[in-house]
Amino acid sequence: MFGGAEEAGLINLLDRIGRETAIRDAAPWLGEQDLFINFVPTAQLVFEVVETHQVADVAHLLDIVAHYRSQGSRIALDDVGAGFGSLNLVAQVAPDVVKIDLQLVQMLPSEVSLAVVRALMEITHGFGGRILAEGVETAEQAAIATDLGVDLGQGWFFGFPERAQDQTVASGAAR
Repeated sequence: MFGGAEEAGLINLLDRIGRETAIRDAAPWLGEQDLFINFVPTAQLVFEVVETHQVADVAHLLDIVAHYRSQGSRIALDDVGAGFGSLNLVAQVAPDVVKIDLQLVQMLPSEVSLAVVRALMEITHGFGGRILAEGVETAEQAAIATDLGVDLGQGWFFGFPERAQDQTVASGAAR
């Protein structure tokens, strides 16, 4: 869907619809929990930087990050370890949360994956950021991530997405 929207010049519109839908649908149940919102880096609202699009203008992205941080927002980098220039973005953005790509998490306990996760943790904790393991699907992955000192986990091991009983499914796509 996002590829087609990009080809049609509608990526920012689809991105905005995805953000608005996520915020609207989370409002009834969110409470004091954090809500991570993906966004295309060329959009004008920053919560979570997705890795599926290469950042052509890093200076512009850093300006956006600085603006939203000045407003009290926190920044997350999604899918670190996959996509475009993950380590460069980690170094330049110094995000509040580094979300480790689910493929790295699902390869645990391989020695290579362990080494990469440890390195990302050392880098991220070194500048005061937090690490989130994406795609945790097994008790073994959760235990290893916990033992390594990962700060947060996300994935089907912790629960499947659910809608509140009184909500209706909105037409269209949500992110």
